[in-house]
Amino acid sequence: MQDIVAPRPLSRSRLYWPFGLLALLAAGWTGFWFYAANRVETTLAAWLEREASHGRVWTCPQRAVGGYPFRIEASCASPTFSGPAGGRSVSGSLAGLKAYAQAYQPNLILADLDGPLKLADEDGGTTEISWTRLRLSLRGRPRSLERLSIEGADMTLTARRGDQMLFDMRAAGLEAHARQSPQRADNAYDLALDLRQAVVPALDIALGLPEPADVAFAGTSTHLVLSETGGL
Repeated sequence: MQDIVAPRPLSRSRLYWPFGLLALLAAGWTGFWFYAANRVETTLAAWLEREASHGRVWTCPQRAVGGYPFRIEASCASPTFSGPAGGRSVSGSLAGLKAYAQAYQPNLILADLDGPLKLADEDGGTTEISWTRLRLSLRGRPRSLERLSIEGADMTLTARRGDQMLFDMRAAGLEAHARQSPQRADNAYDLALDLRQAVVPALDIALGLPEPADVAFAGTSTHLVLSETGGL
């Protein structure tokens, strides 16, 4: 007669392996997120210093980095700019900015801008752009921009010199895209601009246009290159 051997009881430790593995993965992801967030903060600080060395001074008051666990967010309250632009000394400000990217896709950055954008040049000219929604999308690396997109709603632009109105425009919607041309190897960018229900009072009067118009433009530029100094 054969002896009946009772089955060995399962070790309770095996029941906790999945939880231990999950805790290990969570700890690893948390470490990665804080590392990536620190890189974002370091990169932003280095970029601000590099821009200042070229005479372009950006401020990012109340800078904050957050978004854990899956996003990395960087925000500024009332960022400002001063420095040369288009051959003139220009200063500008925004009400606020928030940029974010997925931690696993850092080369795609989205940014929501709070208006208005106010600009002033050394000759006394002022420009103000307002909107209800404005989002930027950038894909690529700082020295190799693959695509830049801008989408806005209820855009208004006014340019003045003192009390004189120089330009006035409104549009219900805006889409602008600059994408590295895949068919060319000379740093060319395909450009596209769409304005929906655009109104330019001075031009409408001159052309006799009674209603808002939709405007579309498409072309290619061989000189729209992102330089190491951060300018186009």
